Amino acid sequence: MLVVGLAFAAGAPSLEGPQGPVAEAGAVVLQLSGSGSLLIDSCAPVELERREGKAWVGVATAPCERSQPATVVTGPLTLTLPAPAPGEYRGVVAWGSSCAEKLPFHLAACKKLGVARSGPFTVETPPAMPEPQSP
Repeated sequence: MLVVGLAFAAGAPSLEGPQGPVAEAGAVVLQLSGSGSLLIDSCAPVELERREGKAWVGVATAPCERSQPATVVTGPLTLTLPAPAPGEYRGVVAWGSSCAEKLPFHLAACKKLGVARSGPFTVETPPAMPEPQSP
């Protein structure tokens, strides 16, 4: 799961998702905002959940090396990932506050943990190109 941390003076961060449908061949762009510093998991900074009926289910991500030190971010952050298969999704960012820096997130001993989720958005298959008309 994506991991973001460090103190937020004015509360939890927010995650904004795409405002309209995303093309299946496109990219999902999310904006993470908060006051203060963020510590982001260098391995998986954002993950997606897909709506399955009434439940939200995590979308599998490619495995990566989780021993990398987390990255410190001091302003709004744009997170981009390839669009998944068509469906309804939301972005997910795990965060913590009062964390030790220069360590992987799972070892940073954060004193407060939380999750920011975007609103739902859709990924759609692009419309088919019309067949050329013969003269």
